[in-house]
Amino acid sequence: MSDSQIQSPGYFQRMRGGPAPARTRIHPWVLIRTWAAVLAAVGVVALPHYYWNWSWATDLFIVTSFGSTIVVLFAVPRAEFAQPRNVVGGNIISAICGVTAFKLLGNQQVLAVAIALATSVLLMQMFHALHPPAGSTAVFAVIGGTAITDLGYWFVIVPILAGMVILVLAAVVINNAFKSPTHHYPAHWL
Repeated sequence: MSDSQIQSPGYFQRMRGGPAPARTRIHPWVLIRTWAAVLAAVGVVALPHYYWNWSWATDLFIVTSFGSTIVVLFAVPRAEFAQPRNVVGGNIISAICGVTAFKLLGNQQVLAVAIALATSVLLMQMFHALHPPAGSTAVFAVIGGTAITDLGYWFVIVPILAGMVILVLAAVVINNAFKSPTHHYPAHWL
């Protein structure tokens, strides 16, 4: 049978999905190690404010996308969207899109969020830097309040670029401290 003779399932049939994947039990030490790594990463990214008491860093290093980026870096470090190009590039693209959308459409917040998010996904795909948590970077640049929006394009540098570089470096140091090759990081830099 040729490809042209194979019929695609109908619209509603596609919604059924396929069978659930086989799930393997995660070893308790992997769970504990991941928990400790995430705890350490949050501590590292919060250092400028909470340890060094840099007043200008108040709450800026705790950006919404940092949490989900940490999950990706320490729970699935071998995934394509966890690699440094994706983490740093995707967040920079999204921050630029968010700041630009706010500057152009700040009074129309819903439209600004929609355009920032849609444009960031498009550009991340075009530049092969797709990082799902970066979507919230674009949204946060629009709805993050005056502490964020007043930064303008500095938001791209601090906290986004600085925070993502810190997180990637923390992932390199922490993930490679474990012998398990499933957590070695990165799989590639670019």
